[in-house]
Amino acid sequence: MDYVNGIVKKLGGWYRLGELLIWPESYSASTIDDFLINKRYIQQTNKNLPIACFFNGLAMVLFESFVIYTHIDEKRANLSDATSPLEVSIEDATWGLCKSKRQLLKDGMRLYEPCIFYKPKEDYVLLSNFKTLPQSEKEGEEAGFFGELALAKLFS
Repeated sequence: MDYVNGIVKKLGGWYRLGELLIWPESYSASTIDDFLINKRYIQQTNKNLPIACFFNGLAMVLFESFVIYTHIDEKRANLSDATSPLEVSIEDATWGLCKSKRQLLKDGMRLYEPCIFYKPKEDYVLLSNFKTLPQSEKEGEEAGFFGELALAKLFS
């Protein structure tokens, strides 16, 4: 699992400013198993600046691969990949999925680049966002921030 904030510091410029002011502690996990093995090392956000303080107590984790969504009930679901399953909350309106995203969820569907918020002190996992298509299938869309992070990892 990679510590994204550390990579952002190396990029400098506006990314560094965003890391200081806005972004929560952020990680990139290759698989669910990668997250489960390394979650004990995750640091929660603890910032005093106006925007970033809203993430205090949380850390953001972006999964690089797709997962399969399995509905449990109105509050919970399982995400699974070839390595492990992970039970997540799908109910929190503040940091969780917006209503329109929640309505897209279908049992057995693939979620690409799912993003979770993790509360280390409570071992609480909340599904926050996902894509319905892999990045390569979205024509005309640039790699964006995480694409630049991948390049930064290659050259660091």
